Amino acid sequence: MNIPIAKSRCETRDLPYHPEAIIQRLLELLCRYNESYREASLRAGLDHQAIRRILDGQRPNMTARR
Repeated sequence: MNIPIAKSRCETRDLPYHPEAIIQRLLELLCRYNESYREASLRAGLDHQAIRRILDGQRPNMTARR
């Protein structure tokens, strides 16, 4: 399924976002690996505040890197 990111983003932008599952999984992984939000974000190649924003309930951004 190769839908362009821009099209996928437009189609899902207005759908309800339920962050509970991803928040629970992130907290579990942070505990398991004993990492701070910053360490986990940087290790995942994300902006250093990305994990904090996701845990605050914000919808993750879809971006493409080449």
